[in-house]
Order: sequence, then structure tokens, then C-alpha cells
Amino acid sequence: MKFESGFIDTLQMHALGREHLSLGQMKFLYRDMKVSFLDQYDTSRHSIRNYILKVAANTLVVRTNNKKRIGDVFEVRDRHRAVFQYWVKMILSGVTTSVGAKSNRSQLKRYLKELNTRKLPPIEESLAGF
Repeated sequence: MKFESGFIDTLQMHALGREHLSLGQMKFLYRDMKVSFLDQYDTSRHSIRNYILKVAANTLVVRTNNKKRIGDVFEVRDRHRAVFQYWVKMILSGVTTSVGAKSNRSQLKRYLKELNTRKLPPIEESLAGF
């Protein structure tokens, strides 16, 4: 995915990352956002499939303007990878919920499922968000 145009007003994240998972919130305020999709193997190639995805995303999924929506941040950590990759995935998780590609409700369901699966104590919301 590539951001074609737009203006970012604010990018602020409050999250608590633990050994197994992270939880938090992101404020990603922007205006006039347009996205396009790139081919997985050749980013210079423009296919009809990617054009259709671009039109569908810009009209149906991605919000052009975000003046107040706060997105949830949730990511499960792969302990065999570097911590920097964990941080990047946390940021992308917040961005995708802020632009509308994922719902906050689905992030919450994934979080609760991981807590039950791993038998972990919940993260206090006062520590993880705004």
C-alpha cells in the first residue's frame, strides 16, 4: 500500500507493550488522504486489479478525512523477531484502525482471545490509552 496524497496533522500513540502482546490507542489525524496498492513483487507495475483495489479502498474503506477518530493498537509479539519489528507492527496496527481498514471492535476481540489463550492478566486501560 502506498499513500499517494494527504496531510498528516497529528500522529500520537500511547501503548503498553509487554513480553507477549501490546495494547493502546493511536490518534492519527489527517485530511485529503488517498491510497494506492502496489504489486507484491514488482512495485513499478500497475495492474487493473490494483487500480480496482485503489478505487474501492478510496471510496469505501479509507476515510478521506479523520478529525477525531482514535484507533486501537493491538499486536501479538513474535519473540523470535527483533523488538523494532514489534514496534513497527504496533504503529501499523494503530494506523489501520484509524483509517478504517480494521475496526476497533476486531482489535478488542483479538486482544481478549489472546488473554484467554495465554492466560495473561489484562492490561489496565489507564496505562494503555488516552
